[in-house]
Amino acid sequence: MDIARPEFKVQKRRRQTVIGSIVVLCVAVVAFAVSRLKPAAPSVERSTVWTDTVKHGSMLRQVRGPGSLIPAQDSVRQIPAETEATVVRIRMLPGSQVKADTILLEMSNPQTEQAAVDAQLQLKAAVAEYQSLRVKLESELKLCDQFKIPMPTDSVVLLLSASITPAAMPLL
Repeated sequence: MDIARPEFKVQKRRRQTVIGSIVVLCVAVVAFAVSRLKPAAPSVERSTVWTDTVKHGSMLRQVRGPGSLIPAQDSVRQIPAETEATVVRIRMLPGSQVKADTILLEMSNPQTEQAAVDAQLQLKAAVAEYQSLRVKLESELKLCDQFKIPMPTDSVVLLLSASITPAAMPLL
């Protein structure tokens, strides 16, 4: 059975009153101390501040934020390639300063590369065949001179005396 003890109730009320009055007193002291403070103006060194008169003009505002920029359609230029290829390496990034002869990226197409190698091999074969025919014609002319056989037609002589040589032919 519970026994009523009114003295505990009185002690509890006194304790709550004392704690409440201490809290109110602390808040009052802090409020008084804060109200007595002078306004804190920001202090900055004079050398770090630019002072000037206000002028009329545009104001630049820089903002950082996540996202991606999408250019306007009229500012994008499509540069078509002559053949289909895969981009192997990007040499110049968007926004870089370039000149007319600057290489922007490297592209690779195995079929086009193979065609270029085939063309070079065909050129070498044609040059070798040309030299072979030239040597053959020169030897036949020497034989004709040696055995006093009438000269072949003028076209053969013109071929031998032509100024086009394999060294003068452009290489790919």
